[in-house]
Amino acid sequence: MAQRINYEAGAAFLARLNVCLSLAIASGDENTLVDISKKLTASVLSPPRLQEVVSAFGDKLCRTAVVLNRAQILVGIKLLALHAPREGGTTLETEADRYQVGELALAINSFYGPDLGEPNWSLDDISAQLAASAELNNPELILNGLVRTRCLLGPVLDHYLRGLKCQAPAPPFERIFTLLNGLNFRDFLDITLYLHMEHGRMLDELVSSDQMAYVDVRVPKRYVSGKKLESWAGPMAISLEDAPSLVRGSEADLPFFFDVSMFRRFPLWRSGNYRYFLVDPIYMAERLSSYGFYWTVVNGLADDHLRGRQSSSCLEILSTFSPLNIRANAARYRRAASVAYSQL
Repeated sequence: MAQRINYEAGAAFLARLNVCLSLAIASGDENTLVDISKKLTASVLSPPRLQEVVSAFGDKLCRTAVVLNRAQILVGIKLLALHAPREGGTTLETEADRYQVGELALAINSFYGPDLGEPNWSLDDISAQLAASAELNNPELILNGLVRTRCLLGPVLDHYLRGLKCQAPAPPFERIFTLLNGLNFRDFLDITLYLHMEHGRMLDELVSSDQMAYVDVRVPKRYVSGKKLESWAGPMAISLEDAPSLVRGSEADLPFFFDVSMFRRFPLWRSGNYRYFLVDPIYMAERLSSYGFYWTVVNGLADDHLRGRQSSSCLEILSTFSPLNIRANAARYRRAASVAYSQL
């Protein structure tokens, strides 16, 4: 199925579906999520197939019986990266073409569980599946992530650096990051937060327009200059040509259907030199939290040795921010968190 769909057109189309679903999930409103799910499902299933699905699930459709979900759509993008033609193939411009996406989605759904007649999965396998789904469908609150990042870059980092004493000091990652990318950490967080708020207002527009929203950094909109926007996008974007190299395994391997780490690392994809499209707004918003910010810095450091040093330092800093150490330093971190909240 993936071999029939043009790679760029298909990736952008599935990305739009995922953006719509992600924004609906992030809204925290179940009715909004159900409404968006119904509209998207109707747009990718032919009328006979839709009637078949509705007859099978009735009122459960888009509530407990979900045709489209984030994990499945991201797997679809991986399948296109592996198998879709770069030239030729359907560009999903007609309704009949888009119905192929619905069939692909149903086919992907069939991999989440044993086939008929096969023994049930072990409890360990089911737990792994539920954990992956729970994370995708229950995103962290943005405020919590912002506060954790501010604490990590403030008192926790200071505590870590003082603890080095006579050891070799950590490299000045922020200065290096700024020299390489043209933005300091605070600028990056500010732009991410601003664009996250803008995306929250795009849901109805994306659903009604039936088109993916590209950002051309040569023609910037709103309040971010093209130069700043390109500097911001660089550390978390990958080109369509390079994305297939990040896909691990194939559809013949069960982990393929649960591994979405490539989208967590690169939630933005680039078409050509200047056009960007968002694959996952929740993973983009994750850049505001400590673990997502870690990927920003790693991607933004060009030298492999620096990346290794940063990874090691970040792991030590995150361990400092573990629940056990937080309890031991509760008063200090409560004051830091209070200050961080007040500055949001």
